[in-house]
Amino acid sequence: MPGEGSIPKKLADGIGKGVLDNKERLIVESSGEIDNGHTIEDTLKIVECSIQCLKMDMISNKLASISTFQKRQVLGLHYVGDKLSLTSTKLLNNGRYSHVLLRSAVIPRTWHDRHNWIKVFELVVKMNTILKEQEALTQVLLKENVSGEIEKLNTIKYFCASNEDLT
Repeated sequence: MPGEGSIPKKLADGIGKGVLDNKERLIVESSGEIDNGHTIEDTLKIVECSIQCLKMDMISNKLASISTFQKRQVLGLHYVGDKLSLTSTKLLNNGRYSHVLLRSAVIPRTWHDRHNWIKVFELVVKMNTILKEQEALTQVLLKENVSGEIEKLNTIKYFCASNEDLT
């Protein structure tokens, strides 16, 4: 993950980038078979990197509407043992961030557990749907950022200035 200013660089197992703006939209971490301290560190890394991605996106779209930007999500995929989890991080109205579990699924490893594939497919479809929505949102943010039509008090730049801990 790229760093900028006070934001340090981080290494993630995988990164998915948006087609339109080449910004990070998906952080992937694989913690191995055992749910232990490494798993906790990887979870924190997903949260930290997701927030970093949102901050970098805010820097790129300072003149866009904050209400539009609050629809922006950075997804996280975390694989531990046989469990895959999909999370979402976004900016809240009060300048804080939300990181929530959207879906989780057990990846079947035996023929006997094959019925678990339904949950895996549901997770992948949900992730794909959100990523498509984020691409459409990117177009809106890019237009707003260059249009100059957003009232100053409603811009990301003004929101970040009034919530100094965001930058």
